[in-house]
Amino acid sequence: MSKHDFKVIVVGGGPTGLALANMLEQLDIDYVLLEAHAEITPRIGTGIFLSNSLRVLDQLGCLDAFYAGADEVEDLSVTVNGVTMFSPATAEHFRHRYGYVTCSCHRQHLLNVLFDNLRDQSKILVNKRVHEILETDTGVDVLTVNGEVYHGDIVIGADGVHSIVRKEMRRMAARVSPNHPLVTEEDNVNIQYATLFGIAYIDKPFPPRLLAMEANHGRSYLTYANAEGRIFWGLMERLPEPIKGNKAPRYTQTDIDALVEKRFDDEVLAGVTLGDLWKGSSETNGMLPLQNWVFDTWHFGRLVTVGDSAHKVCRIVLCVEV
Repeated sequence: MSKHDFKVIVVGGGPTGLALANMLEQLDIDYVLLEAHAEITPRIGTGIFLSNSLRVLDQLGCLDAFYAGADEVEDLSVTVNGVTMFSPATAEHFRHRYGYVTCSCHRQHLLNVLFDNLRDQSKILVNKRVHEILETDTGVDVLTVNGEVYHGDIVIGADGVHSIVRKEMRRMAARVSPNHPLVTEEDNVNIQYATLFGIAYIDKPFPPRLLAMEANHGRSYLTYANAEGRIFWGLMERLPEPIKGNKAPRYTQTDIDALVEKRFDDEVLAGVTLGDLWKGSSETNGMLPLQNWVFDTWHFGRLVTVGDSAHKVCRIVLCVEV
């Protein structure tokens, strides 16, 4: 079989899925990408920070386009219980270590860069929420909730922490053996933190292009203001009790309000409190559980998982435990 006879079905159009689409296109491997949402580059999410991973964008040929809409982090500081552990010179250290500057941007910008870099964007399909995956004698069929069927040779799930591809892997594994490791893997995953995040504009002075991390017992903060004064911020809060991975909560506005009230007067940077950031958050904000896992099995049959569906790094800056 030549690579022209081989077709990949990519599920998920986030950064991982779009990066994979670029790789397949440049290798001249046929594919189709199925994205559940109505837009491929929605304005959801908050700030992201890239350094060593910029090498991937460089290899894909879209690094300059990324730089054009990103903000270079000039200084970095980490403070633990009021004691600074890393100085601003750390940002320059990262440049020498990775060969690239540390950058900040909105998640949407990264999606736009990866999508615009594709020569054939017709292979990126939206409103295609996957419902079921069936292995056949000649490959694999992917069924959507709208009744459409897409046939390929393998399926690659780049569909995040709530991966339908991974769920289908578990279902297939259970038919082979109820004791297959895939069936019970989530029972061993604990969620220990939640994150509250947002994008804010405030009237108080805030140092531009400083990536600041403030750690205290059971919680930590990350803040960054770009050159225009747009502040990306996040609170990582330790949960009272760990939660099993298969019981990850979907937080309500009541949960958000309770955490904001609890941490409202916390100073996240000199003279700036969480309350200041919350009151100034006119854009994206929300609260999510922070999953943390590296699953032992990343594939089953013709199904493969990548990105958060296979390994999810808990984005804890630093929390002091005593």
